[in-house]
Amino acid sequence: MHLLEAAMIELKISQEKTFAELAEGKSQNTEIDTIFLELYRIMDKYGLNIGFSAKDFFYNSLKVKMKFGNIKFDKIILNQVGKMNGMEHEFDIVMYNGHTVALIEIKHKVHPIDIEVLKTKKLKNIKEYFSQYADYEYYLGIGGMSIADDIAQMARDEGIAVLRQVGELAKIDDKDLKKY
Repeated sequence: MHLLEAAMIELKISQEKTFAELAEGKSQNTEIDTIFLELYRIMDKYGLNIGFSAKDFFYNSLKVKMKFGNIKFDKIILNQVGKMNGMEHEFDIVMYNGHTVALIEIKHKVHPIDIEVLKTKKLKNIKEYFSQYADYEYYLGIGGMSIADDIAQMARDEGIAVLRQVGELAKIDDKDLKKY
């Protein structure tokens, strides 16, 4: 792993921890916390505009067939927002049918921490924020315009589908999905 990649992962972990502490009210400087929290929300929501184009690309690719892991879906939602107890959480792409949910996280460049966050935080949050789907079967996917081969293999080893851009098309490797 390159030094810059390691630094980015460390920064992302630190941001998640700080955001959680702010949300729980553990800090003492409320004025700075309020500014930081708003800045973090803006960065998380809008990121760099390249994140939007990645989400749109994979959303449009999935919408054509409405299938994920050989499972047919009835509904697909881009940027689904859940609100609970004054908190808001966004899920990049969510697909539904009568008993199954596909939760797909999209990044411009996928890092190992993104896989862990998807399996733990994102999966837990969607079940809490949308409790009507808590007992559904869940399948996970991670997509990006850039995914190193070792990171893609890490996702596949966890039973998580890998979505990549190949030329003008999306390649969706969802053969060995694991039910979550």
